[in-house]
Amino acid sequence: MKKPFTLTYRALVRVLWTSLMLNVFLLASIGVYWLKLNDHAPHVRGLSVESLEKRFASRFPPQDIEVFRQVLEAHRPELAARIEVLRQAREAVVHVLESEPMDRARLGAALDRNRDAWGAVQSAVKAIVLDAEPRLSHEGRVNLYERD
Repeated sequence: MKKPFTLTYRALVRVLWTSLMLNVFLLASIGVYWLKLNDHAPHVRGLSVESLEKRFASRFPPQDIEVFRQVLEAHRPELAARIEVLRQAREAVVHVLESEPMDRARLGAALDRNRDAWGAVQSAVKAIVLDAEPRLSHEGRVNLYERD
């Protein structure tokens, strides 16, 4: 008769520890993949001319991608400057929130600057869209505005 298979306590702990680490790694990998797959919101930290180009170009048929890139290139300096002002405004809000004691007036002013900076970025994007629109195909115009 064969002897039943048994693990020592130490071996069992190693097997369970290895299994736990493998599961954590796999779960983290799935989480990172899911976050990258579902990252559609414009985040200030990740906002750049390149990220906007990628997001818009992914909506267009191949014939419209180059048209959009040419228009974007013409507006690049203005858009990049406005994105930088937005980053600075966001950092100012975070700085005020982290300061002690809290100054509501400074926070209100910082939030106002952040709102104005977002408006400036949106105005720059609006100018790009209005410049690109006449040169885009019908399909490109239909896909210009993200609906999800």
